[in-house]
Amino acid sequence: MKYSKNSGFNMRKTVLVLTLTAASFFLFYSCSQLGIVSKTDRINMFISDLNSSTGDQGSADKIMKNISPDAAMYDQIKTIVWWEASVLASKNKAFSVTGLSESNTGNTVTGHITSDGGLDAAITFTMVSDSGSYFSWLIGAITIDGVNNNEPIIN
Repeated sequence: MKYSKNSGFNMRKTVLVLTLTAASFFLFYSCSQLGIVSKTDRINMFISDLNSSTGDQGSADKIMKNISPDAAMYDQIKTIVWWEASVLASKNKAFSVTGLSESNTGNTVTGHITSDGGLDAAITFTMVSDSGSYFSWLIGAITIDGVNNNEPIIN
């Protein structure tokens, strides 16, 4: 069998193309598989955890997975007592956040929150990088217009 002069070059070129294709697929697919969580994904997870709360400590533990352990109030808010006394209590079910918009210059995401408990206001999430996963985000602070004198309810 006779090989052309360029067969080695063509083989390397084919291997390079296949490698780049596989790497591109891996990068696209791996975001969800490696636990990478975007800012809006984290907020949606937080709202889902609020809505599934049953008013017990297990629910608070689940909610707290969305909050940065570096938040100044972290130790204060990790109990179900705090959550049930807040505007985000389980009795105010059916929380919904719409119109999420990420800041171009900072780590804030704004939107509008409503609930069956009558909550209907603008909301701002300050997001921080998750120290356990560089490409994931956690909630560092939450401010709801008209609540807590427009100071963060979580920071």
